[in-house]
Amino acid sequence: MATVEGSVMVIVVVLSRRFHVNPDNVTTPIAASLGDLTTISLLAGFARGLYWLVDVSDCSNDSSCSEWFCSMSYMYVCVFCNFFFF
Repeated sequence: MATVEGSVMVIVVVLSRRFHVNPDNVTTPIAASLGDLTTISLLAGFARGLYWLVDVSDCSNDSSCSEWFCSMSYMYVCVFCNFFFF
């Protein structure tokens, strides 16, 4: 995905210089739009995977929530006990 975004940005810069347009005025909105598109695509992919997991798995919603809470608690401790965090 990053390769495609980088290629699009290079093409936009080359074309904007060819048509004598300031690349800073063109690439900034395009980079922001591509970043938003990437974020939405990732969120949609994770949502699709979670819906698939709920349909396939036999565990209940309560066990999934408790597993998520335990894993988030563990990650919270790992982050705040990290020497390089502060």
